Amino acid sequence: MFKRIPWALLLVLGWIMVRHSGVDLSVEGVAIWPFVGVSFVTLMAEFYRSGDIMILSYKLDQTFAVVATLVLGYGLSLAVQDPHVLDLLVAAVVLADAIISPVNSFRTALRNMQAGVDTTAADA
Repeated sequence: MFKRIPWALLLVLGWIMVRHSGVDLSVEGVAIWPFVGVSFVTLMAEFYRSGDIMILSYKLDQTFAVVATLVLGYGLSLAVQDPHVLDLLVAAVVLADAIISPVNSFRTALRNMQAGVDTTAADA
């Protein structure tokens, strides 16, 4: 179940909700620090998720990465008037997921092909 959750997309949706709630998002504000922790946990979860995945999980992972990037772009276009450090942090996490996770998946797929693992089987 852990591998089926779109962590980056949930991070972006949470960021949009926090951004529109009117909470103080300055570095001195208390609300930003739990979000920083959640961002790093999300990044680790996405990298873990992109490890040993099969074709269906890879397609879903790529779909959610594209959707998260599109939603992030929409959210950033609304935040242009008053940008915060949190905006850049969320953008960095989502873009790192969208760029590095496919590379990690491809590297794992090459290793699996060399080891003779069936990568067309359904995920367990």
